Amino acid sequence: MIEPKLAMIPSAVKLISSPYNAKVYSVLPNDGTGDFTGGNIGFTPTAKYNENLLVEFGLEPRLDWYSNQNCPTLLMEAERTNTLFYSSQFDTYWAQQDITLLGNIIISPDGLKNAWKITSNSSNGSGRLSQSVFRNTYAQTYENYSIFVKRGENGGVSDALQLQLNTPNQANINITEFDFDTKEITQLLTSGIYLDESRVRELPNDWYRLEMRYTMDLSYQTIFSILPANNTNVFIWGTQREQTGAIGNGLGVMPSSYIPTSGASSVTRGFDFFNSAGDSLLFDNLEGSLFFDFEEIFDQFLAPSNPRSVSIVNTGDIQNRITIEVYPDGFVFFQYRTTLGTFSALSILINKKQRNKFALSWNQNTFKVSHNGTMKSEDSHNLGLPIALNSLNLDDGNPFASSKFYGEINDIRYYDKLLSNTDLTQLTAI
Repeated sequence: MIEPKLAMIPSAVKLISSPYNAKVYSVLPNDGTGDFTGGNIGFTPTAKYNENLLVEFGLEPRLDWYSNQNCPTLLMEAERTNTLFYSSQFDTYWAQQDITLLGNIIISPDGLKNAWKITSNSSNGSGRLSQSVFRNTYAQTYENYSIFVKRGENGGVSDALQLQLNTPNQANINITEFDFDTKEITQLLTSGIYLDESRVRELPNDWYRLEMRYTMDLSYQTIFSILPANNTNVFIWGTQREQTGAIGNGLGVMPSSYIPTSGASSVTRGFDFFNSAGDSLLFDNLEGSLFFDFEEIFDQFLAPSNPRSVSIVNTGDIQNRITIEVYPDGFVFFQYRTTLGTFSALSILINKKQRNKFALSWNQNTFKVSHNGTMKSEDSHNLGLPIALNSLNLDDGNPFASSKFYGEINDIRYYDKLLSNTDLTQLTAI
């Protein structure tokens, strides 16, 4: 296969520290014309997993090693807020019944000796740590909770950890349990508060990050509690709650990366963005191909009509662009636009929680689409070529619009050739 004219692979990224003046350097071309500009908006510490899968904080664009430890992904997330106070200062929580707390006991997921040990000295299931949380609405909402946990020294089959959400009068309640042996999260008891989805991230030194998404009742106040098994202990660090609001068609928003809070107020992390890679010398050709390899998209809580886009564009021109639009419900649309009109090749439904590889290839009368090793379409059109394509954007050409792409990016390549079907299927093979 021919060499790409532009290649952005996260393992070769170099970073500039300023979040307002950041660059992601492309491997090709080596003259710098393929570099991406952008960065995190805001100065809130942003979390990532380094090559040792330890949680690191910084302000620069994030290379995240969790999905693939051999090669990091470029992590891009929407704006999120952690509304749990003192997210890793558990002596500020309300200790109910017979609970013992010890701080700075063992190494936490950030590599520092700042994890806590919580011990239940109770034999009746009432020992717990709790924090009251409030919503800004009485409407039904979706909420995300996450916590880093490690099995206590007295490990055994009966030492599963429980997390509880309930209204003050316990009229509505959910008890969720994590089993350290099976590494599974299960819903034990529910009334008015429902566990919709969960995920367990395995980290070094027997740490786990438990990530849960719930549908909440209509109450204004909820109590979040951590319950070790009776007469056992567990190590904990880094709690988070994100209130995401109602979502069109019940679409879920899973917990984002960890946002620490250190006081009695919430902390908001700004969104990540990148745009404007390359110039007209790269993209304004008689034919071309775009390859895009990404993993799970972190959905923003918007209606299904709001896509996430990757585009080769004529900056500022709503026409003259070639776009991949990924919608919250998993449908992907491919559009080829010139001043003569818009050609939509097809739409396909993808699983956004697995790796997806796309390749588009075109000339003045052909448009091809390949996905995960299969040709999806090869169509003819009479729209000619887009004029003055000058930028590859991880959005629709406007980095501050709602169509910013969020996800974990493995690889982006641009070729100045119409690729064969064999090349396209080989390029997108999983």
